[in-house]
Amino acid sequence: MRRTTNDIHSYSPWRNGGWYVHDVRYPSGAIGCVSCNYEDKKWRIVCGDHDKTYPSRKAAADAEMELARVETNTTGMTTQERNAPYRNTTTENSHA
Repeated sequence: MRRTTNDIHSYSPWRNGGWYVHDVRYPSGAIGCVSCNYEDKKWRIVCGDHDKTYPSRKAAADAEMELARVETNTTGMTTQERNAPYRNTTTENSHA
């Protein structure tokens, strides 16, 4: 099933106070991250253009989903690969 911006996003806290957006996936394997931890308290895509702001966490996540979709379409990543659950292979493969 293809996710759209009408869906509710899946979030978890980011270590620096923002929010991971688990259903936003880039071809590199990175997941989305949005935050309002700026002086003006406006929402932004963490690894995006910080001059562009959004009225809500969902609006920022929707915008990042679109950015990832466009990047995915230019790199040839399949929808199944993009929508696959995030796996932290660094932690899962450690034998500490």
